[in-house]
Amino acid sequence: MIINFGKIINKIKRRLKTDPKFRRFLYFICYSVVVIFLIFVWEIYVPRSFASNHTITYLAKSGQGDDEIAKDLEQQGKYKDKLKALAQ
Repeated sequence: MIINFGKIINKIKRRLKTDPKFRRFLYFICYSVVVIFLIFVWEIYVPRSFASNHTITYLAKSGQGDDEIAKDLEQQGKYKDKLKALAQ
C-alpha cells in the first residue's frame, strides 16, 4: 500500500484555508504537543533547586562502566533515575 503524502498535505492546506474550526483544532494539537514536550524536557534536565550548589565527589574505579557507576550511585542514594523509577 503506497501512501501519497503530497495529496494528504494538499488536502490539509486547503482545509486550513477554508475551515476555521479545523485550523483551531490543528493549532490546539500543535500547542499541546509543544507544551508536553517542554514539560518532559523540564522534568529531565532541570535540577530540583536552582539555588543548590550541592556537589559530590565520586571516584570511579578503573574499568567501571556507566551501568556500574549508576548502580553504585543509586545504592549510595546520590542519584535516582526518574525514567527507571517510572518504568517500575
